[in-house]
Amino acid sequence: MLPTLRFLIDHLLRPGAKAEGHALFGGFTFDHVLDGVVLGRTALDPQVRLIEVVANVASERVLPRGCVDTQLQPLRRSTGTTRRGRLPANVIEFRPRRA
Repeated sequence: MLPTLRFLIDHLLRPGAKAEGHALFGGFTFDHVLDGVVLGRTALDPQVRLIEVVANVASERVLPRGCVDTQLQPLRRSTGTTRRGRLPANVIEFRPRRA
């Protein structure tokens, strides 16, 4: 998650981003400032990670086991393009482009 977020900030969002001046992004403004947090985990890594962004600088830390819900079940991927079951309303599943 952290490398992807840093890529987006560096290439598309912050002032002076790498895509600035590129013909494909003619109407896009590169004046965004991100502040906030993302909490998540991947299907392959049970560790819960907290990513914090302050003024377009992203950092990550792994939450200690005591802060994680003990009822948390492993993520299960479906084999097809549709999920077998719904995620809770407050969960967004990010998938790589090749998924």
